[in-house]
Amino acid sequence: MRRENYIHYHCRHLAGFDFNELEHRVLRDGAYETDLPAIRGKILSPSKNYSAHDYLASQGVSSQPVKFTLPGPLTIMDTTADCFYYDRPKLNADLAETINKEVLALVDAGCFGSCGCWM
Repeated sequence: MRRENYIHYHCRHLAGFDFNELEHRVLRDGAYETDLPAIRGKILSPSKNYSAHDYLASQGVSSQPVKFTLPGPLTIMDTTADCFYYDRPKLNADLAETINKEVLALVDAGCFGSCGCWM
């Protein structure tokens, strides 16, 4: 139960996101309004990956394979407010790079191997 949701939990581990000063947005042709975390700087991964730690902690309390999920770049872009890039392909690439680092850390931790972990 470490995550408030799998999208923003991932983003909280990255540089560039602001969860203190949210941005108000009207979405889906006016279907709803919400306050979103803002991207206010270049998206960068921390030196230590969170996913491997979380996976190992979860797998450690289960005799069954643990499913570990990560959000994709487009999902992140649709649930945050871009106040920095204004260039969706560049933002997409930077987000994909952070996700790739987490996937590689999960593989190194044994996820996707004999444990049967999925993403």
